[in-house]
This record gives sequence, C-alpha cells and structure tokens, in this order.
Amino acid sequence: MSSETSGTVTDPAQNPSVDDIIDDIRTSSLYLGSENLLAHVEWSKHGRYGHKLILKITDDSVGDNEKTEAEIRWIGRISTEGFWLYVSGGFGLGKQPPFPTPFTKAKATARLICPSNPRFGSDSDWEDMTLGAKALMESVPGFKDKINNSILDTPNARKIKVRHSVFEEVTKDVYVEQQNASELLLMSNWKCRSNEAQSALEEIIESNDEILRSDIPDAAMHFGQVIPVFKASGDLVFPNNFEKALRGATVEICAAISHEVIQGSDNFYADIRYITILDDPPPPPSSPSRKRGFEPPAHLSGKRRRI
Repeated sequence: MSSETSGTVTDPAQNPSVDDIIDDIRTSSLYLGSENLLAHVEWSKHGRYGHKLILKITDDSVGDNEKTEAEIRWIGRISTEGFWLYVSGGFGLGKQPPFPTPFTKAKATARLICPSNPRFGSDSDWEDMTLGAKALMESVPGFKDKINNSILDTPNARKIKVRHSVFEEVTKDVYVEQQNASELLLMSNWKCRSNEAQSALEEIIESNDEILRSDIPDAAMHFGQVIPVFKASGDLVFPNNFEKALRGATVEICAAISHEVIQGSDNFYADIRYITILDDPPPPPSSPSRKRGFEPPAHLSGKRRRI
C-alpha cells in the first residue's frame, strides 16, 4: 500500500498473525461473545441521565477520575449497506432530515454482520455476540425495556451498530497539540464525500484559524477526529482510503458502550475506539466490457446462442 494511504507503525517482524489476533480477541475478558463479560464490567453514572460501561471496580476507594472505560471487542464484517464510515460521516449524503444536524455534530456509522468466512466466526459465534450486546443493555440500572436507540439493528437484531463522532470540541491548547498528528490525518487534507460537507469543513477550518490568531485563550474549537484504522500488519489506514479498506471487510471492532435516557426511553451507543482489518473486502466484480469486449451478443449478430 502506498504511503498516501497507509503508514507503518510497527516492526513487521514482530507483528502477530491474524490467527493470533483472533485468539487474543476471543480470549479477552471484554469479548462481546464471552459468557462471563458481565463479571468484568459495570455501568457507571455519566451525566445527569446516562451511564457508561467501565471495568468492574473491586476497590471502593476508586474515584470517578480513576474509573477505566471498558473497551468491548468483537469480530464482524462491515456491511456494504448503510456504510457511512467516511471521514466526513454521512453528512450531506442520502435523504436529509427536515432539521439537519450541523456538521460539527456529524457521526460516521456502520453495521456489523456475521463474517462470511468461518475462520472469523460461525453463525453460533455471531449469535453469542448479539446476545452479549442484548445482555449489556438489559443490565443497565433502571432498564425500562423501552429502547429508542439500540446497539442491535432491528427488526431481527442480527446487526450491531457502531458510530464515531467526526469532531471533538476542544480548547486552543489541546487543538494545537493535536495538530502534531500525521499530515494525512489533518482536516486540511480530508476529501469529503459531498460538496456540502467539503464546504462545511472549510468553514470549520477557517473558524479554527481565526481563533488561533485571536487572543481568546478558552475559545471552543473543533478538531477533526479520525477513526484509528489498522491493517493486521500494524499499518495505519488513512481516512481518504476508508471506503476501499473497510466497506465489506472483516474486522475487529473495539468500542465503548454508553447509555442515555431521553424522554423516558433507553438509548444505547457503541462508539468506535479503533478498527483492525482482519480480512480485506472482496474485490469488485470485473467490468463486463473487459470480459467480452464490445462485440455484440450472439443473438444480435444473427447467431444462435448455445447453452
């Protein structure tokens, strides 16, 4: 892969094999399909009406700032349908709501389905993961059994939904520090999927630049957050190559789970922390014109077609 789409972050000689990675995920105490998952995590109050999933606390003296987010792991295939893991999310694409969300609140989303290759999991393994997701949601304190937004996609609850916030609101100091990332990760090099998103991005960059030039120390700025996506080799996949690398790929997903009560209904979210590509997407079908050239079909040439 060229340096324009990925960057090597580890020594290839020390990389684990794909089978080693699969084994590490399945034996993890935070594996979504583990029957003992609930023994290792618990819900912690977050905000006024919500909770976040954390590692189970065994010491009562642990303060709020010492609580560790539980990063849940599983293996699935990223569905080609409902794929919005673009650097700009789904902003400006598809059917737009009557009151569109501003670009600064945009989400990149996808649905995970059962892997097609049994090497990465069987139907039974996938059922364990969907049951694990259901058990996590039902274990939240005060669960109302009235879910407005579920981690599991309806109607058959066979898909697991994940999301990523495209932007984070930060202070000037944090913004300057985060600008030290690789140049290909910076917002100024993003290629958005829609003209609307590209224009909105330019406005955000311009606003950030104005704040940097100002003397206002605590002004809010918007930093573009790129999903950490890795090849099994340890290579980092850059955002402008996400669709080619992820759509239809079999991956490890690591996500944080949160809960929020809105108007008396439970809402659950799985926010991506990183993605590891275990198996590339299948290649697209070759063009019919390349297969047969541009000669007319036999029946248009007065020839009988043999079956």
